[in-house]
Amino acid sequence: MKRTTNESEKSEKTENSTQTAPARPSAVGAWVLAARPKTLSAAFVPVLVGVSLGAADLAARGAVDSFSVLAAFCCCGFALLAQIAANFANDYSDYKKGADGEERKGPARAVASGWISPRAMAVGTFVALAAD
Repeated sequence: MKRTTNESEKSEKTENSTQTAPARPSAVGAWVLAARPKTLSAAFVPVLVGVSLGAADLAARGAVDSFSVLAAFCCCGFALLAQIAANFANDYSDYKKGADGEERKGPARAVASGWISPRAMAVGTFVALAAD
């Protein structure tokens, strides 16, 4: 049995398919969104795999005592901060080039949306790099 849609369902689908500007986040929320949390696993997972392989190798050789948890945490932190700095730099440079216009698909960008000033994003990029 073929399902038909009525006019109200069609207009509802049309209204829902139009893109609306996202609500303005708080100042902290804007920085969190600019860090692009969904991309952070791309930095964290390879380091976690390397740390796991190193720990397994040390365990196989009976040298577990030489594993440094501090070094493992530092490597993970460095990778996360480097990814965040890259995301901030991308947000800034895309704004400067005009790449984040109205026709852009995907999540809103902090500088192009006016949530964070270009100068603040440039400073944020260097702060994330300096923290590394």
